[in-house]
Amino acid sequence: MNPAWRNTLTQLVVVEAWQDGIAPPLIDSVYHDVSVEVQKLRDLSPETGACVNEPDSYEPEWQHAFFGGHYERLKEVKAKYDSGNVLWCRRCVGSEALVEETDERLCAAGRAGVDDDVVRARRDELR
Repeated sequence: MNPAWRNTLTQLVVVEAWQDGIAPPLIDSVYHDVSVEVQKLRDLSPETGACVNEPDSYEPEWQHAFFGGHYERLKEVKAKYDSGNVLWCRRCVGSEALVEETDERLCAAGRAGVDDDVVRARRDELR
């Protein structure tokens, strides 16, 4: 839990929905619009966070938003008990060590044979 939640008085959940079958460009447009609007809230109160149970999987600063100042310690715990990254999910502690390829395989970020520009582009695409 992000430590900022210990001092939070209220919670705001931003929701946008669409009907099944909507064209992917429209979905992308919704994601973009929500990200722009939520950024305004981040700017107003930068030391708050997001609820990891209802995350925006495209949250640009997800480590800070979900885990706050605990993130580095959580990475240490993850490295100790799961050094092989067997337990993985998007936007979870240590997930930046692996990159989700277009075919949904996981590859080590920055490994030999993986173009770092491609890795960054894929990460940006997944945001």
